[in-house]
Amino acid sequence: MRNKLRSWIFAAVFIALLAGAAAAEEKTVASETKDNDIVVVVNGQPITAFKFYAELEDKAGSQILQNLIMESLILQEVEKQKLSITDNDIAQQLETLRKQFPNDQSFQYALMGVSQAELYSQLKVQAALWKLGTRNVTITDDELTKYFEEHKDEYKEPEEVRARHILVKTEDEAKKIISQLDAGGDFAELAKANGLDGTKDTGGDLGFFTYGDMVPEFSKAAFALEIGKYTKEPVKTQFGFHVIKLEERKEEKVHTFDEVKEQVRQAILKEKATPSQQIMEELVKNAKLDWKWERYSNLFGTLAPASAPSQEPAK
Repeated sequence: MRNKLRSWIFAAVFIALLAGAAAAEEKTVASETKDNDIVVVVNGQPITAFKFYAELEDKAGSQILQNLIMESLILQEVEKQKLSITDNDIAQQLETLRKQFPNDQSFQYALMGVSQAELYSQLKVQAALWKLGTRNVTITDDELTKYFEEHKDEYKEPEEVRARHILVKTEDEAKKIISQLDAGGDFAELAKANGLDGTKDTGGDLGFFTYGDMVPEFSKAAFALEIGKYTKEPVKTQFGFHVIKLEERKEEKVHTFDEVKEQVRQAILKEKATPSQQIMEELVKNAKLDWKWERYSNLFGTLAPASAPSQEPAK
């Protein structure tokens, strides 16, 4: 629960920063670029903003314009339906996105190259689609209890252990460390002195993990230990040889209905929600698109209503 609260606090702060960054970035771009601006001078040869943007349009103009139109239509519909998008809604979308990755490191890696303004915009659109897709969904108490009974296994917290380890290259090294432990040596200090991986800086502490989080050989040894005990024989894995000490154990927990009621509600909402693709297709079908640049008038194919394009300016 403490980790979940910390996650939400982080998300709330992060969303506020994203919102501020998005506004600042938009203002900066608007104030700094003009068609006749020079982006860079290469050996005396200028590359103008006009040429730069023309190249961008040629390479990705259709996709970018389609995204901008869809974003506009979605947010217009949210306003039309008198729905609100709060920072909490966007934080929920951020958490949903984060859960698609195995850990925070891979999540942060995936966000590399994505500007704060772009991320905030995408999360806001996803939150808007969720609001539109679930606005007419009703869920009864009977549906909630029935879903919970049918999916109880999904609301279990598996057994977890917290362990330390010392990773070395050879079996002899591991046996020597076990001998030092038998003689009263401190596990954390021996990990700092002998460990080969990054955990040595924290005394070999791996934190809590489930059986499936580690390679089978490691988990089998760790979960078989009693609290405070260490392996009496080296544990061989693909990484080398380990000496493992068990620090804490959390038994499997089966949550009650009341504890996970809101999670159950969200799961049912997800099943009943109108698919985002369907929402977007309907919005395009019902949109009035007054094309000023004829070359984009078939951007949505047969989905968009036919309209006579206005005179296109020279490119």
